[in-house]
Amino acid sequence: MFENIFHPSDFTQTSQVAFCHALKIALAVNAELKMLHVDAPHDHSHHSDFPSVRGILERWKVLRVGSSQRAVGRLGIDVEKTILHDTQPIATISEFLTDNPSSLVVLAAHQRSTGGWFSRSKAEPIARIAAATTLFVPDGVDGFVSMETGEIQLSSILIPIALHPNCSTTVESVGQLVDSLGIANVDLHFLFVGDEASLPAIPLIASQNVNCHVHLKQGDVVRAILAASQELEADLVAMTTDGHRGFLDAVRGNTTEQVLRQINCPLWAVTAK
Repeated sequence: MFENIFHPSDFTQTSQVAFCHALKIALAVNAELKMLHVDAPHDHSHHSDFPSVRGILERWKVLRVGSSQRAVGRLGIDVEKTILHDTQPIATISEFLTDNPSSLVVLAAHQRSTGGWFSRSKAEPIARIAAATTLFVPDGVDGFVSMETGEIQLSSILIPIALHPNCSTTVESVGQLVDSLGIANVDLHFLFVGDEASLPAIPLIASQNVNCHVHLKQGDVVRAILAASQELEADLVAMTTDGHRGFLDAVRGNTTEQVLRQINCPLWAVTAK
């Protein structure tokens, strides 16, 4: 499913939360987890500034307190930490991803804008560069993996659907995520913004651990998604994205990016095939 997971860290609290999600998924699928921090040329970050993998696993009671470094590898995961120095972090991350392709990217998403239209979170361009399934964890969000215990709270997932792009790949990946994490009885909420007569076919899902529901809303798509995520108490919103399709998308961001800037739960973004 996800053989290579990539997590760029800026050492913030939000990155710590995002890392716990990356680590939990890596444990579930026996994946390689690569962590990257990009420093300014004269800064002096150290590998010890990254979250302690052993410390977290001991806190989660996956490892015994005082375990050796080799104990992490025996769990079936490989964790690699890299620090690079550059004044252009996005370009550096792009080069790193070229050399280290990943099937899943887990990102902290800092939602607060500091200026006009073109002041954007670094999470969005990184996700576009990676062109891989991306899990965004916004500021102030605990997410569905407890930092303290490693326990998972993922009982309600919202999947917006549309005539275009097709969401079958997203539905498939959500089913794989649910099964890999060993979660049962998840409510999968499909949301269509439009008339019932225009409702597209709901993709079949192979997972036996989900209960499917369909919801219809009218009005602005972004507002409808945000409202539904609140009403349904979604632990995760999963969306299909096909990039920027025109000038307004390039300025405002596509639908997924617009939702990301306001959502109050993690967002799972999958590129349409």
